[in-house]
Amino acid sequence: MDKKRLFVWSLYDFANSIVQINWLLYLSQWLVVDRGLPEIWYGSVYSVVTLLLLVTSPLMGVYSDRLSKKLPILLFMSVITAVTFIGVGVLTIKSPFAERFTLILVLGMFFISNYFYQASLVFFNALLPTLGKVSFFGRLSGWGEFANNAGLIFGIFLTFPLITGAVKIFGGSGRSHTFLPAALAFLIFATPFFLFFKERKNINSPFAKLSGLGKEALAVLKGLPKFPSMFWFLIGYYFVSDAMRTIILFFPLYFEKVLSLSDSIKAALTIFSLFFQMIGAALAGIAADKFGTKKVLLWLTFMTVFFISIFTLFSKLTIWGWVVIFAASIFMGGYFGVSKAMLIRLAKGVSVGKYFGLYNLFERFASFVAPILFGLTLGIFAQFGSASSYRLAYFATFILIILGWVFFRKIKEKDIA
Repeated sequence: MDKKRLFVWSLYDFANSIVQINWLLYLSQWLVVDRGLPEIWYGSVYSVVTLLLLVTSPLMGVYSDRLSKKLPILLFMSVITAVTFIGVGVLTIKSPFAERFTLILVLGMFFISNYFYQASLVFFNALLPTLGKVSFFGRLSGWGEFANNAGLIFGIFLTFPLITGAVKIFGGSGRSHTFLPAALAFLIFATPFFLFFKERKNINSPFAKLSGLGKEALAVLKGLPKFPSMFWFLIGYYFVSDAMRTIILFFPLYFEKVLSLSDSIKAALTIFSLFFQMIGAALAGIAADKFGTKKVLLWLTFMTVFFISIFTLFSKLTIWGWVVIFAASIFMGGYFGVSKAMLIRLAKGVSVGKYFGLYNLFERFASFVAPILFGLTLGIFAQFGSASSYRLAYFATFILIILGWVFFRKIKEKDIA
């Protein structure tokens, strides 16, 4: 395992996460709350990006395998991402344009940057198998997830003084002033990746032909049933990730509706959870290499459901609630770290780009079923009060995780490198 290359590679994941968390926390609020834009505009842009990724992710996965070097296209995508990141940061602080045109520009830049950020991950993740031998894939994947969560935590702390008003830049503070510092931090931490990461020559074709991408991507999708272990993994990953991301999405509302927590406690819980997800990803990667990726993945999935279900039984946050969140975060972080290692091991580390294209495809799909199920459960059981309906909604999503766990069990050990 080349630790220097791994560290430089992980800096890119760290850098992306700084912007990701600030956009997640503050962009929708700046648009809707501060500027009065109807929610449908923000939601529609996000949905169109998702639909575009559903179409293009398999194509980019196939194209990634055709490239002899992936850094040039990663640099191209990152430059576009950085420019639009900075553009949003400048426009939200002070725009020379009329209000309506400014909002259109911000939404347009959000669309471009969000798409290219998500798309770049196909090429970025495809570099992971080049960082070490098969026996280290768990640790490599776990470290990547560690860096991702570290970036999320750093991003929160970076802009928190601006949110509270303790620090001012360009004569102001608040949500509008968080995006530019996050964008500049992205540039600072992503730059070493492009300067110092030495890409090893790909054994595949040195040419990057564009012809026949759609046909080849379609062939990969059609061929999945002939590769049952990869097929079962991706289906299981869809169900589990869909449910886990929905659980994360609704946790702030759960804290409000069920536990009546203040915003400061919610923020503390979020940072607490992210920190231990980071630790869990690193530890799970080591465990996967030592005890087997499938075995560890099954345990992580089961234990995450187990501890989150225990947490739903609390009616107020006690010291035991913190303990349960600690445990759930460790296992959830481990799950997201080990899932990439499973994909790479199933792909045998060869032509892994096309499978990361499918991984990205299934990850994009993982934002439909569980949120709808969650919302329907809330509506059906609303008569029983917020606390009961939210608990039942969480238990409904657990069904999806159990389904995913069943599919993971179908993965054959002989197919895992």
